[in-house]
Amino acid sequence: MKILLALLLLIPSLSLSEDIKFSCDYIKEMIVGPDGEKSFNYNFKNPHILIFNCSDKSLIRYYDYGNKEYYLDNEKSDGAIYYYKYENTSMNVTHSEILELNRFTLEISGGTFKDNTLKTMYYMNCNITR
Repeated sequence: MKILLALLLLIPSLSLSEDIKFSCDYIKEMIVGPDGEKSFNYNFKNPHILIFNCSDKSLIRYYDYGNKEYYLDNEKSDGAIYYYKYENTSMNVTHSEILELNRFTLEISGGTFKDNTLKTMYYMNCNITR
């Protein structure tokens, strides 16, 4: 039922020239420590707001302390799954993030990296808000 509702809401919206606002909660997060140890969090409410721009298919995540803009990886994306990248270099350290957005189920999985070393993997469930 959830998939059908997402299809009815998202497909017409993606064909229009408008922004779509998502509210996303983490379902699972794995944090990798400096020595490789792993810790898990499950089903915790920590809403993130993301805006999908229909015209250029970019995605922006809004934080209390700023925004992060992701760019569509056209080589990997297809009609159902969009792959996004974010990279930032500060103080000679590269911080990057890769997201996978399923436009039918509104599920996002992702990972954050620091100098190509995995720091966090997560899975989020999103809902369209207006």
